[in-house]
Amino acid sequence: VDRDAPDLSALEGREWDVAIDNSANVATWLKDTAELLQDSVGRYLFVSSISAHTDNSIIGQTENAPVFSREDYEEAIASGADFGAAFGPNKAEAERITLETFGDGGLVVRPGLIVGPGDRSDRFSYWPVRIDRGGEVLAPGDGSDPTQIIDVRDLGRFIIDLVEQEASGTYVATGPGSELTMAAMLYGIRAVTTAEARITWVDADFLREHEVRAWMDMPVWMEPTPEMAGFSTYDVSKAISAGLTFRPLADTARDTLEWWKARPEDEQTLRFGIDPDREAKVLEAWHARNG
Repeated sequence: VDRDAPDLSALEGREWDVAIDNSANVATWLKDTAELLQDSVGRYLFVSSISAHTDNSIIGQTENAPVFSREDYEEAIASGADFGAAFGPNKAEAERITLETFGDGGLVVRPGLIVGPGDRSDRFSYWPVRIDRGGEVLAPGDGSDPTQIIDVRDLGRFIIDLVEQEASGTYVATGPGSELTMAAMLYGIRAVTTAEARITWVDADFLREHEVRAWMDMPVWMEPTPEMAGFSTYDVSKAISAGLTFRPLADTARDTLEWWKARPEDEQTLRFGIDPDREAKVLEAWHARNG
């Protein structure tokens, strides 16, 4: 499908029990699809994002926490906001279209960071690949900051389960089921490798001074500011009650690393994570300051 000018004519006149939309990042895509399918689909599941929520300072927020309004969406579009800035408003508007169009047949799933084998964004993959390389590994904060991830295979299974249950409504679907700190994640990843990796925790202020960016240079991690305190603390109890389960972190880390190593050599360039030379310089500066 051409995302700039999608040809949806092939959908007309056909009937399905279920449609699963796991790709719409622009609300108008979903609007066009919904108009074509509203009379021929019994259940429509839209994969949204926790980015639809407006306030990342809220700790433990649920599906009922505020999301971007229609006015927010219209303002973002009118202002010409770039893809990143418009992502949350687009997802929130697409959610509304789903539920308004399909009623009790509408389903919305809001995942957090989706990880695992096949993830070409490398937002999680950086850590197993980097730790497997060994040596001194720059890590953010003191290890106590929370984080949340969802293995794509667990998310996929949950989506199918919801459809089979003929569920409706909205579900936050990230994980795991209990708190995961950065330390637990990184040491858990190290445990599935044979690398001699030494993890060095560097505080957020020092990283900021050296322009080491949260989420980008240090993937999965969000700096623990008051504005972002709730970013990795979503309440997933509703989804767990509906059947969401989580495979062990070790399985996700091991399978991601195996997938990475099986990729063609020309694809083994990380899109996220700090450059090795820059990592070494930051670590050198950290040790120089701390003796």
